[in-house]
Amino acid sequence: MKIILKVQRNKRNAVICYIEKKRRYFPRIQNIKKYESRYIIVSYTRNYTLNDKQKNSLIDKYRQLSNVDNVTIDQTDHDIHQNISAKNFHFVFDVDSTLTTGRGTIQSKVRNIFRRMKESGHRVYLASGRNETQLRQDMGDFDTERFGIAENGGILIGMGDNGHLVIGDRAESDKVLNYMKQTAAP
Repeated sequence: MKIILKVQRNKRNAVICYIEKKRRYFPRIQNIKKYESRYIIVSYTRNYTLNDKQKNSLIDKYRQLSNVDNVTIDQTDHDIHQNISAKNFHFVFDVDSTLTTGRGTIQSKVRNIFRRMKESGHRVYLASGRNETQLRQDMGDFDTERFGIAENGGILIGMGDNGHLVIGDRAESDKVLNYMKQTAAP
């Protein structure tokens, strides 16, 4: 959690000194740092979150400090970290210009990133404008899931009787979406 304080001009050091002196009134502060010309960011320990009543009380406490014009609380750091670390996700990566170097080759560092993601319980899929053969090779080389999307949504890999399902051409991507909605496992 972070508290963002907007302070009066040339008063940042005074506000920081006061908070440091009265640290016992502001529990669980981890770090205080200057940001731009008129802001201070007060970071709290990662596991410190507040309900609405506590949040309003802390905002009032900071607003009472002299030279403080505005107070904002940002609790998203904790929430996002907790959700990502506690759940498994499905990630679909566009290959070209996202994972590739300028020559169309997938960057080697991506292999380790995918491995770490899989070790964390996440699933990795590839989508590309490449043809089915090229994308299948990439899926094998980078040990991603056996499902993928090739030819800009024209072919679903890992679906259908032949291991692929031709959906249409690039102009018919809605057919892909509808098919996935109807056949995807919950």
